Amino acid sequence: MAMVVFSLMDRSGVRKALFWALVLLALIIYIFSLILADAVLAYGSTHEDGKQYFGSLDRTMLTLFMSISGGVSWEDEIEPLRETFA
Repeated sequence: MAMVVFSLMDRSGVRKALFWALVLLALIIYIFSLILADAVLAYGSTHEDGKQYFGSLDRTMLTLFMSISGGVSWEDEIEPLRETFA
């Protein structure tokens, strides 16, 4: 762990690349969250978990982040969307 921290402090190019990668990830999550939250609100989710996962923009962003980082299973999150759009 110390080696990773030292390499990040030693090379500014690595920090720049890491920063821009995180900015790009946040932008992608934001754009897809806008699309999903708008779709769920437009079609009206009848499933209670749909509002829990995709009820607002910040919840949708958190849900997408947790799904790509292993916080929650994507299968649990997709079920309310299937019921909403079926």
